[in-house]
Amino acid sequence: MREEHRRDACYKVSKFERLLMPESTELPECRCGSEMKIIKSDAIGSDGEVRTYRCPQCDHELRLTMWGAS
Repeated sequence: MREEHRRDACYKVSKFERLLMPESTELPECRCGSEMKIIKSDAIGSDGEVRTYRCPQCDHELRLTMWGAS
């Protein structure tokens, strides 16, 4: 785990919060109820990726790991 500092708050986040399949196109819903927007996508090997989403309302970030079917 690492610490993240944002808006005078310090909290711990896990490197990967959830797992999904790569073909997934749905956007996650934030804990505040707003639809999150994708801000980054990083490849993991040949069949995986980590997508980072941010909420436009509360700035919460979420990292989703997508694994291939192989």
